This record gives sequence, C-alpha cells and structure tokens, in this order.
Amino acid sequence: MRASHAPGRVLILGLLLSLTPLVTAAQAPARPLFVEPLHLTRQLSDPISGTTSTLDEYCHGDRVVSIRDSRASIADYAKSTLTEIDHAKGTYSVTSFDAIARALPDASGASARTSATAQRPELTDVGVRPVGNRGGRAFQARIADPQGSRTIDVVVDQQLKLTREAVEVLVGAAFPLRRSIEGDVAIAAAGRDRAAGKSGSGLAGDHALPLEQTVTWEIDGETLRIENRIVRVGNELPPPDLIAIPPGAQLVESDIVLRKTMLEELDRLPSAAPSVAP
Repeated sequence: MRASHAPGRVLILGLLLSLTPLVTAAQAPARPLFVEPLHLTRQLSDPISGTTSTLDEYCHGDRVVSIRDSRASIADYAKSTLTEIDHAKGTYSVTSFDAIARALPDASGASARTSATAQRPELTDVGVRPVGNRGGRAFQARIADPQGSRTIDVVVDQQLKLTREAVEVLVGAAFPLRRSIEGDVAIAAAGRDRAAGKSGSGLAGDHALPLEQTVTWEIDGETLRIENRIVRVGNELPPPDLIAIPPGAQLVESDIVLRKTMLEELDRLPSAAPSVAP
C-alpha cells in the first residue's frame, strides 16, 4: 500500500485489538461469563509486516487470561481490573476498567457503554466453511464508507454455545472498547440461530462461538486483509506459573495508560519558534 495510506494503516491495524478480548462491563454479570473452562488458540495476521502471531486465551468463570510469549493479561470481571504480567521484564500492572476506557483514544466510559444504537449491516449466509480442525456457518457483510469498501466475513461454530455477554468479550465488543461495525457483525452472526427462534437453554447460552473474523479493505484498487482465526478449542486451564506475579516483580503503570500520559505531556509542550541565523 502506498505511503499516502499510512494513517489508514494505523487505523486498520487498530482493528486487530478490537478483535481480541480485553475487558467487558464494569460490573460482573449475575452468572459467570464462562461456566466451563474454554481454551482458545487464536492466530492474528498483520497485513503490513506479513507476519502472524499466536495468542492463547483461557476463559473460565468471570476471568479471561490472554497469554502471548512471556506476557499474560488477566481480565477479572468480578474485580473490574486488568492485570498485566511481563515475565521477561519482571514487571506487572493492575488497571481498572474505567482507567482503560479513559485512556483509549476518543473513547470515554460513557460512549464505550453506548452500544444499543450501533449500526448492524445485513448478513448473507454463504454456507459452511472449515476453520482449522473445526468448521462452521459462514456469514458475510459488505460496507461502503468514506474510508473505503469493506467485506466482513465471520464463521461461527454452532455446536459450541455461549452467552451473548461471553461473545462480546471474545470479539472485543465489550467495555471499555468501543463498539464497532466489525464487532456487531460478529455478534449478529453468533446470534443468528437465536434470531431464527432456535434458542439454547440454561447457562450454555444461545450464541455460537465465532471461529474466524476477516476484514477485507478495498482502498483505491488495493486490498488489505486482517484475519483473526481460532485454530484450536480446548478446555485446559492457564498454566499457574504464567498467571502468578513473580516474586520481586516491579509494579508499573499499564502501557495503555502510560501512552496516553505521554501524549498529553507532548500536547502541553510550548511551541518554540525556529531559530534564525543572523
């Protein structure tokens, strides 16, 4: 993609974060988000560098543990906190959901909670599609806007049922993240059986597990594709040594909050007039 699209690249790559779990509503639901342990191995593509990273997610009760390399993130919905542990650096941070919401660009806590009026494009059922060693029903939505046309593809595993709240967590559509069209398409696809009157029962929920989410951008004749795919589903619990704060670890500020603080300090710097040689 040409250099003129650099700002757009940053915006589009930001969608990768919106497709992975961070935190959800500030108050834990009356029943656990995940009644049974759920271990997901997720692959995320970076269309700019051409690389793919792997993330392990362990979901159980009201916690979602995300592990990538030596870093672990623990979203605790009962405590409304996100704990991040960097074993390589020997550091950890504990941040409230509200603080994260305030630190995210252009996303206040109030606007992040406003989701009922989010736009939801029409879905087209495009049949069965394999994903890893599983398979599911595929849905597609097409969107045209000033940034360029988008095609959003979602594959859901209708054999594995979750609550809507759990699905919102897994697709990155829950507080403190802002709702997006991509997230709304994934939620609509996951709840398609429910919309058709085939609702589940009990704590198992009535929404399908989103196995794959792909966003394809067409901008000035060029194509950029972001893929978020679950390649394995299991029921293991997270390794205890990776979610425990190491002895002697240093408490630091979260990178999310630190970046916002640095940007605010840069904005407050006085502008200096350029020097002129005599």
